[in-house]
Amino acid sequence: MRTYTLLLTILISALSAVAQPWPPLDEHKYNDETIVYVRLSTGDTSADNAPARYCVGAFIDGECRGTADATLGDDGTYLYVVRVHGDRDDDRGKSIVFMVYDRQVNYDFEATPSRPVSFTGESEGEPSDCIVLRFVGRFVPLQGFTVSAATLCAGETSQLQLTPIPSDATFRPQLLSLQFSCFPSHWTAADCSLSSADPLVFSITPHVPGALTVKLNDGLIPLYDASGNAVATLPVAAPVRLAAGWQWLTNAYGDVTTEEGFRQVYGGDDLIEIRTHENLLYNDYEWGYFGTLLDVGLPQGTAYKVRMAKGPYLGRLWNGHYQRGTTFLVESGWSWIPSPYYYNRLFTTAFPENEALPPGFTIISKEGGQIEWDGTAWIGDLPALMAGQSFHCYNPSDQAFTLTYADEFVMAQGHEATVPAPVGPWEFDASGFSDNMTLVATVAGLDNPGDYVIGAFVGNECRGEGHWAAGRFFITAHVAGFEQVSLRLCHLPTGYEYDIDESFDVQPHLGSVNHPVALHSSEYTTGISSTESGGRQAIESYDLMGRRVGDSHRGLTIIRSASASKKVIIKQ
Repeated sequence: MRTYTLLLTILISALSAVAQPWPPLDEHKYNDETIVYVRLSTGDTSADNAPARYCVGAFIDGECRGTADATLGDDGTYLYVVRVHGDRDDDRGKSIVFMVYDRQVNYDFEATPSRPVSFTGESEGEPSDCIVLRFVGRFVPLQGFTVSAATLCAGETSQLQLTPIPSDATFRPQLLSLQFSCFPSHWTAADCSLSSADPLVFSITPHVPGALTVKLNDGLIPLYDASGNAVATLPVAAPVRLAAGWQWLTNAYGDVTTEEGFRQVYGGDDLIEIRTHENLLYNDYEWGYFGTLLDVGLPQGTAYKVRMAKGPYLGRLWNGHYQRGTTFLVESGWSWIPSPYYYNRLFTTAFPENEALPPGFTIISKEGGQIEWDGTAWIGDLPALMAGQSFHCYNPSDQAFTLTYADEFVMAQGHEATVPAPVGPWEFDASGFSDNMTLVATVAGLDNPGDYVIGAFVGNECRGEGHWAAGRFFITAHVAGFEQVSLRLCHLPTGYEYDIDESFDVQPHLGSVNHPVALHSSEYTTGISSTESGGRQAIESYDLMGRRVGDSHRGLTIIRSASASKKVIIKQ
């Protein structure tokens, strides 16, 4: 009997050289072990006593902590002596989970012990009273999966469900891996994670609109749609994110040609109107949708304005393609240009052939500021050509020119810049206005202009702000119709404000990089030069010791309002 047992052990050891699918165990990591005596119950009597067929694995916290092959017991049946390694302090009391690997079908099955087993540092079970592992060892070959996907939209997380073929096929969800690719191929197409094993559901977040190529386990497991057709790609819509009020947008990813299409993409009755350079769609309370846009549609690449009654709203465009760059004819004077990009792109990236641009070419965004090409560089406070937006532009030449956008497919994935939040002390809401007025200006007499921001006002209502960049203030005011815009200067370190003397009737644009509008503030000048009165309040001057000083004092001076306002200016 001992000779037979020895030969059996040698046979099992030889078969076990490639016997189990789990990572090898480093026993030296652990300072203790629990020995578990196990017998198998497969529901198949002929398989229960097949010593070389099965291997038992024991897991703690998902990590394989021990494996065992069959050994012959004194009663002539086979048992498995599993040495489960662990830490006597960290692992004590933790549950031990068992898997059984079937070498015949190359598959590991989840097994249920006849009683719960935990890590104790002692023996669990006895050779004559083993813990029984029950599992269904019937293997049904997997032929593939049927794919059922919710609406996939770039930037939005959706669910993708896989149904096995046949429905009772044997597989391990943890061993399945979905791979995605897109065009451009060097971009990350999607993020994916397993969210449910039964039913089998993956959470997927596509990053790029268009056709999403999908493979399961590197294409080794086929995928089918509900009609039995092989699935190679999944459609991903382009998002159209709409907020309440006015936005300037670009229809970059697909034509919209019917009233039904407009309703689906632009929020149905929440849409108030859409304006392009030449056409209009309006949603009337009684008449519904009407206008020339219903006749000509909204073609891909069109710059437009849209006004929503409420938001946010996520529309989707399905019928377009992600464009490989584009060209646009810029007429003399004022016109609109689109952004064909999915990510925010620097102007030097979007328009690398700058020598084709006329000096003075100006690009204005609704809320992010403005920028001007002065013949050698881009100058302004608009940091990038923002994805999905459209822009008012001015061509100072009397000749039209072709604006060529670089191909985004050769660029790196991701936003190259973002629009900074307003920094001034005022609050304003740009959504109520379809247009804006921009100025390029300087303010006389400022010691450190970068410490200031300019607020644009209509009456007492703030309508925007201006920022210092490259030796000028770039100011954006959100306006409607025939209004007058006044300006206010704020010293950011102290919060002190000064009125600017000049005010302006609404017009598209004033000043340029080479010829900025000259602004003045007699209030600022009076406040700095006089210690008695001037500006909004009388002010007082003190030295750094807190002693009151006169106008002729030299050196660092603290200037504050006589009414003990918290606003303080330190002047050289």
